[in-house]
Order: sequence, then C-alpha cells, then structure tokens
Amino acid sequence: MFNSNLFSEQVKSERGQRSLREAAKETGISASTLSRIESGYIPNVNTFLVLLAWMDQNSTNYVDLDKYHNLREMNHAKDYTHLSAPV
Repeated sequence: MFNSNLFSEQVKSERGQRSLREAAKETGISASTLSRIESGYIPNVNTFLVLLAWMDQNSTNYVDLDKYHNLREMNHAKDYTHLSAPV
C-alpha cells in the first residue's frame, strides 16, 4: 500500500525553500499538482516516477509490498471451488 503521508513530506523536504513554481520547472510537473501531492494527494504512476527520480529515492520507501503479498496469500487461500461451472 502507498504511504502518501511519507511521500508528501519527502516532496516538501526536497523542495525546501524553493517555490512550487521553481520545483515545477525542475520536475516538469505543474505547481498545482505538486501542491496537491504535498497535501497528501496520491500521484499517478508517471508523476510518482518523475518525483522519485527528482528526489533520488526508491519506490520501496513509499510502497509497502508486504501488505500486498499478505492480501494475495489470503486470496489464494480462499476456497473458490463453489464458483466452478458444473461438469
């Protein structure tokens, strides 16, 4: 699952004293989108990847794959035989 709070704090930290417009020029992402992300908005994948590169960060810092794997294991453990078509 995505940790939007941690990501937004890192974006704010990376921007530092620069204005949103300055950061927008550096990243190619609009100032309004950066502002929304800094407020906790979850970015689309392309924006996420651009900001990761800008911050020199790894996606695993913000995405908890263990939760995904646990959900996946739970779904595989369910009994779906009742859904099969009659023979």
